[in-house]
Amino acid sequence: MKNYSIKDVAEKYIGQTEIKDNAGFNNADFQKKMQVVGWRPSYQWCALFAELVWFEAFQGNKSFLKIIEKNFSPSAVKTFGNFAKLGMVSKTPVVGSVVVWQSFRKGVAQWHGHAGIVTKVEKDMFESVEGNTSDNGSREGTMVATRRRTYATSVYSGLAVLGFINPKEKEEVLPFKTKKEGDKFRQWVNDNYEEYARKIELDASGSFKNKYILKAYKLLSREYDKS
Repeated sequence: MKNYSIKDVAEKYIGQTEIKDNAGFNNADFQKKMQVVGWRPSYQWCALFAELVWFEAFQGNKSFLKIIEKNFSPSAVKTFGNFAKLGMVSKTPVVGSVVVWQSFRKGVAQWHGHAGIVTKVEKDMFESVEGNTSDNGSREGTMVATRRRTYATSVYSGLAVLGFINPKEKEEVLPFKTKKEGDKFRQWVNDNYEEYARKIELDASGSFKNKYILKAYKLLSREYDKS
């Protein structure tokens, strides 16, 4: 499976649109994916869209997928609070962060907010791909779109940046599950690419997840899979 970045996943959904009043989505496949992460008719879906993006980007990382499933919520503000308890929030984003805003009305914080996926970080601005947004950048919209935002954390009325949920580094998905599988590949490399095996010091038996076997697999996996 290709290892897509969070940014890649978010951007492939740009242009998806909802049916009026959060009744569903115009693309049936997109709706099925949103249902998997908990969307139901009438739900606001910006935070669930962010969950979908992380869910797809972190396939292969079982431990982090459990964290995603447990801590995302249809509520953007609640989602931020859940990840804050894990120490995963920051005032500084990276590409792939979930940005969370809180709504304010006449200086009073509201229970609801908005969320998106950060795709570009600049000094004074950032760009994000957001679900349930509109042409004017509202938290109540009909589409997945790219928006250019400021870091404003204080507003009288509107959306204020609550913070960023920064992703963990993605764990590499190992090609071998056991030493037996690894040794089989090691032996194949030594039999068919003896000089290369000697050059990188890859013995016919050993660890199935150290840097030597992973380096060899990255180079020779296509040939090995054909054998």
